[in-house]
Parts: sequence; C-alpha cells; structure tokens
Amino acid sequence: MNLDLQRTLDTLKALAKNAPDNRPPCPAVDGVVPNSRLVEQVIRGKEITTVDLLPNCKSDCIRSENGLHFKANQGCARLCPCGKANQRLSSIKAMKLPVEAAAKNHANYDWKIEGQELVAKVEYFLKALSEGERKVLILVGDPGTGKTHLLYAMAYLAAISQGGSMRVNYISQPHYLSKVKAGFDDPHKRVERVTGSRALFLDEIGYGRQTDWEKATINELLHHAWQSGQALVLATDIGWERLGSFLDRRIKDRLIEGTEGKRLVHHFTGKSQRSKGVQW
Repeated sequence: MNLDLQRTLDTLKALAKNAPDNRPPCPAVDGVVPNSRLVEQVIRGKEITTVDLLPNCKSDCIRSENGLHFKANQGCARLCPCGKANQRLSSIKAMKLPVEAAAKNHANYDWKIEGQELVAKVEYFLKALSEGERKVLILVGDPGTGKTHLLYAMAYLAAISQGGSMRVNYISQPHYLSKVKAGFDDPHKRVERVTGSRALFLDEIGYGRQTDWEKATINELLHHAWQSGQALVLATDIGWERLGSFLDRRIKDRLIEGTEGKRLVHHFTGKSQRSKGVQW
C-alpha cells in the first residue's frame, strides 16, 4: 500500500473515532443493488432524469472525484460494493432519459399485455446485445400501447446488466430534431451523436410532418449508429407501411437484415393505456 493511501485511510479512521458515523448502510450486496432500490436512486429533474449516487459504505472508503468509492484491500485500491453499484447508476445517467422514465421503468412495465411473444423478442435482443451481436428490434403500434414504456424498461435492464457496463442511448425524434435545429448553424452546438454506447433506442420515429429535412436528419442518425456498430430499437406510431416510406432504401435493407427477416418486428395489438378504455 502506498503511503498517500495509508495516510488517507488513517485520517478516515481518526475522524470516525471522533464523530459518530451517521451514514446510512449501503444497499449494495456484493456490488449488486436490487432493481427496486436502484430505481429509487433515479430522481426526476427538469427535463431529464438525474441520478443520485449511493451513500458511502460504512467502511474505510475513499470517494474519488467521479463519485465512485474505493477501499484498500491487500495493498491495492478496489471498488467497494457501492462503487460498483454507482457504475450502474452512472450508466443510467449517461442515457439522459426523460423525466417520466423514473416512473415508467422495468420494475412496473406490464409484460402480460402483449404476451410471451414480446417477452421472448426482448429477451433475445438483450441477450444478443450483451454478447456483442448487433440486432434490430422494431416496435409498431398505436399511441399509448406501451412502446415508450418498454424502451425505458429495456434501457434500465441494459444498465443493470454486466455490472453497468452496457450503455444504450435513448433518443426521441421530436426532442432530437429540436436540438438539431437549435444548433443547426453551429456544428459545435449540434446535439451529441450516439457515441460510446452499445445500442440506439430511437422513439417516436416518423412523428410530425415528415418533411424531407426530418426524414434526411433521422436517416442520417440511423446510418451513423449503424456504421458505428450499434444495435437498434425503433418505436413508431405511424404504422409499418408509412415507416417504410420514411426510411431510405439503404437503411431499410440493413434493418430487415438486423430483424432477422422481420422476426424481431412486433406489432402492438393492445388498446391505449392512457385513456384506460374511456371513449372520446
């Protein structure tokens, strides 16, 4: 153990003796936080979810500048359990999910509505993603049938797998286009492209007027994600045929190949969950 680390640990021990330790116990067990507790750490912000890192363990921990916790063990600095859990939370933070994702997550998605067929497709996609395979999952259905909620759920499931190392990037088309427009004249202000993630989750594709500029911008995003080796999950309200006319020929061929000949295309058949059956 180096002297600087030993001095830091000695200081922590001295402080602990002179003051009561009121820190809450770390919820992580062997570096794993239960899914429900992990979701509790995701706090609603103004536009996107913000993430609170877990409290420091009641042990000889050192908190680094990036918020992760380390402890000395047999002469080397190692992540403590809450440090490993914070890696998962950092993965969620990097997704920049919208505020409603805090309430609509993997812990409360109703998997029974669409049945085992959807469950099998999602499990297959996530397993392939964790093994480094590039697949495409396309979700088609009317508004309110649960597509966006499912994207949030899959984002959380990706974040809590593999110790938080599997990051995906969630983007909704309306929000993305507004960001591009806001920085259109300045390339340095344009929305950050999908970098450093394993998959792009693109929601509400085809939403809006479907102008030539909107089509070109979204197709460019899809090409960029595909060329960078990312898997894709697309959700749309406009139907299969209109989606086909929205996408250009090059990306459609790649998408069909990635869905294994449409095997990973799911058409939502349930009713809108927003109105709860109430008619206009």
